[in-house]
Amino acid sequence: MSDIRRILVALDASPHSLAALEAACGLARRLEAELLGLYVEDINLIRLAAHPCATTFSLACPPGRPVGDDDILTRALRLQGAAARRALDEAAARARVTARFSQRQGRVEAEVLAAAEEADLLVIGWTGRAIVPARSRAGSVARAVARDARASVLVLQRDLAEGGPVMLLYDGSETAERALAVAMTLARRDGGEVAVLLLAETPRRATELERSVESRMSEAGLSGRYQMLPKADAALIRRAVGLVPGGVLVAGVGMPALAEGGAESLLDDLGCSVVLVK
Repeated sequence: MSDIRRILVALDASPHSLAALEAACGLARRLEAELLGLYVEDINLIRLAAHPCATTFSLACPPGRPVGDDDILTRALRLQGAAARRALDEAAARARVTARFSQRQGRVEAEVLAAAEEADLLVIGWTGRAIVPARSRAGSVARAVARDARASVLVLQRDLAEGGPVMLLYDGSETAERALAVAMTLARRDGGEVAVLLLAETPRRATELERSVESRMSEAGLSGRYQMLPKADAALIRRAVGLVPGGVLVAGVGMPALAEGGAESLLDDLGCSVVLVK
C-alpha cells in the first residue's frame, strides 16, 4: 500500500459518504498521499427535473409549481456540492493532508470511475442517500465501482476506528500477496493483528499458506490468527467474517476464488467494510 499516492473519495454528504471521507483522510495522512474529493451532480435527476411534466412539491413552495432552472432540486444539488467541498476542506485540515476538490455533472457511476483513473485507491461509502437506511446490500454505485474501477477500492460500511479488526482473504496468489501488504498496513494502525482466512483445500496447503503469511508479518512485528476455509464459497466466507464483526476485510480481486463476480458478491450481507485490491 506504500505505492498509493492519490486517494479518491466519492462525496454526497450522506452519513456513509462522510465516514468514507474520514477514513480516506486517515489513510492519506498515514501514507502521505494526496486526497481527491469528488462530488457528482446526478444527470439523471437533472434530466428528470427538465421534463415538461415534472413538478415540484415542497413545504417551502406552492404546490405543483413547474420545475425551472431555479428549482429547489437545482439549488439543492448546488448546496450539496458546496457542503461536500466544505466537508473535504475541514476534514483535510484536521488530518493535515493535501486535498483537491472537483465537481462534475453526469452519471454518478461513470464519473466516479473516470475520476478513479488518476487515483491509486478509491474510497466510497457502502450506500448513498438510501430511502431505506438499513440494508444488507451495498448501493448500486459502490457495486459498480467495485466491479469496474481499475484502482483498488475501499467500500466503507462503518468507520475504520482505531483497534478495529483486520481480516485477510488469502490463497497464496499474486493478488493475494498484494492484499496481504494492504492488510499489514491497516493492521499496523489498528492494533498489530490480522485474522487470516486461508483458502486451502487441504490442511497441508493451509499450513503452507500460514507459514508464508506468518513469515512476512513477523518481519513487520505483526501477528496473525488463522482459519482454514476448505473452499471459496461465498456463504462460507460470510460466516467466517461474521465471527470477527465490525472490522475490514481485505481481498484481492484477481484471486481465483473471486472470479466471475465473486468480488462484487463479497459486498452483500457482510457486516464489515471491504478493501478490494486490484
